[in-house]
Amino acid sequence: MKKLSLILAILLVGSCGIFKHTPTPIKEETIVHYVDSIAWHDSTIITYLEKERYVDIVKPLDTLKLETAYAKAEAYLDTANTVLRGSIENKDTPVKTVIKWKEKTVIRDSIQIKEVPVEVIKEVTKYPKTYWWFMGFTILVAIYFGIKTYLKFKL
Repeated sequence: MKKLSLILAILLVGSCGIFKHTPTPIKEETIVHYVDSIAWHDSTIITYLEKERYVDIVKPLDTLKLETAYAKAEAYLDTANTVLRGSIENKDTPVKTVIKWKEKTVIRDSIQIKEVPVEVIKEVTKYPKTYWWFMGFTILVAIYFGIKTYLKFKL
């Protein structure tokens, strides 16, 4: 009997504890700053031709022939039809060509690690004092009937 009442007393005293606050967990957040560096290039082909000028004079019944690095021209007077005739022909000469393009470069600048506390909302159920009084009264009545039945069966 003494052991049973001692165990019940220890359980009653041990179960009445104070609410212990749980610390909020800390979440680490990484912040990365990016610096964009853009090297702009034109995406077209640029062709450079050297400017040339050639002037010549000939007699009216003679043929005028002009030639540059990129073309040949010929002009003459057609006396049968009384017209001035001419022709021009391009040569296969390489032309200086510059090709430009667009390019984007992303450079990683810096990293900061920032600790951000995360709030954990914990619901705490609070019972009115009358519930605790009623629970204590119920336990005492249960102990009383328990002792009474134990003594009845022991004898």
